[in-house]
Amino acid sequence: IITVNAMLFPTSVANSLIAVGTDGLQERDRMVRAAVAIICELALKNPEVVAKRGGLSTILKSVIDCQLSRINEALITTVLHLLNHPCTRQYVRVDVELEQILAPFTDFHYRHNADTAEGQLKEDRESRFLSSRMAIVAAFRSWSGIINLCKVGNSGIQSLIGLLCIPNMEVRKCLLEVLYEIFRLPVPIVTEDFMEALQSVDPARFQDTWRLSDGFVAAEAKVILPHRARSRADLMDNYLAFVLSAFISSGLLEGLVEVVTSNDDQLAIRATILLGELLHMANTILPHSHSHHLHCLPTLINMAASFDISQEKRL
Repeated sequence: IITVNAMLFPTSVANSLIAVGTDGLQERDRMVRAAVAIICELALKNPEVVAKRGGLSTILKSVIDCQLSRINEALITTVLHLLNHPCTRQYVRVDVELEQILAPFTDFHYRHNADTAEGQLKEDRESRFLSSRMAIVAAFRSWSGIINLCKVGNSGIQSLIGLLCIPNMEVRKCLLEVLYEIFRLPVPIVTEDFMEALQSVDPARFQDTWRLSDGFVAAEAKVILPHRARSRADLMDNYLAFVLSAFISSGLLEGLVEVVTSNDDQLAIRATILLGELLHMANTILPHSHSHHLHCLPTLINMAASFDISQEKRL
């Protein structure tokens, strides 16, 4: 029906598909993925019939239900595709629809399903963090996602960065991993030894792809040696500069300083390495007009220079 003429798609069938997509997992319905896939196809061809019956919320609920990266990305990209065009953007509610993917991070009492047993809450929360992380990274890999999550005012990016200032270690840990992935940086191992963490992300460290059976010399050279094609700009740098500028304008550096100066040594080490990487990246790819304030971290300098706190904390 969608292929022949999606505009004639029966609303009764759409209602049934959305019902299965919304509650199918709780009912252990084996049709749930097929139903959600058809809703996505229909949303691209006839967004009006899907939006008016709450189908976009079903898609976004399925995003938080899915821990498979390819399916998760396909679902969130459907909504991002609608946001990308003026004629279909009207169907996506501003500040409501896309922000749903942030809920596992921003709502400390988040429950995806009201009937989740108390004993399964921790495991359920971890899986929601993973799904949300995949969706956030996918959103930041598209222009429509970046523009919607970084818009001026009460934006999604400000909600995420604000979480770094709240002493919830579980959320901070997951959020740092999201930031590492957004900026395409390797995540350090969990340790209380700073040098060990630093060595674990050293580009020159031995990697699995450098073995004789895999990439061997070529893979090692691609990582360590500078690229020889310097005659044109690297568009990846343009993209990273754009995202980095948006995050810094929303207070990311001061948010990381809050984690650096926290009592959790493992998180502090990860945040310190990320702060160093982002300062280096900003110094390398941001224009001078945007980088004059980057090395002024008043909170960090004040704590390092203050005699009102212990020497160990100052160090």
